[in-house]
Amino acid sequence: LAEYLTLKKLTREQFARLIGVREMSVYRYLGGRVPERKVLARIIKVTEGKVTADSFFLPKRRAA
Repeated sequence: LAEYLTLKKLTREQFARLIGVREMSVYRYLGGRVPERKVLARIIKVTEGKVTADSFFLPKRRAA
């Protein structure tokens, strides 16, 4: 999600408005909280599939 926001030059507040949540929720998602199913569906739709459920459930890869 963080990469998507950076790529699209969106603030947490702007993205929150797009998906219908408060900025604090986006902050929490960026910190590791998993969105509710209906919010996750909106995230996938708004990002045209670039951010998926896997983005929240799969461990982050670290550079070697």
